[in-house]
Amino acid sequence: MNDGREQSLHIRSMRRVRRLLPLLLACALVTGLFGARPQPAAAASCATSGPSTGTYLVTVCLTQPVSGALVSGDITVTASVTTSGAAPRVQRLIYSLDGTYLLTEFFSPYTFRLPTRQWLSRVVGDEPE
Repeated sequence: MNDGREQSLHIRSMRRVRRLLPLLLACALVTGLFGARPQPAAAASCATSGPSTGTYLVTVCLTQPVSGALVSGDITVTASVTTSGAAPRVQRLIYSLDGTYLLTEFFSPYTFRLPTRQWLSRVVGDEPE
């Protein structure tokens, strides 16, 4: 019977500060953009991609929480999408964390609540190991 020890470990794990990946966004699925590989943008919390023809670019940024933020509990996650060139309209934004699907958002603002206690601690901006 380790009930006291297990309870102590549970309490300590609940108090730990949770950290998130900045790029919760797996990709912004845009008409004609399927198969494009995201490339890092200037900011650590953004990714830019486009078709191989280079006729347009789509940049997806995680605007909340900010890169490097320490978060815990239920947090609000917000993303923005900008396009340049002859870009088609954004159809939807798909959120994932460490390769695990979270949800699909069809309308701007692209915002949802994330219960951070379900994930291991990370610093926003870390790359997966």
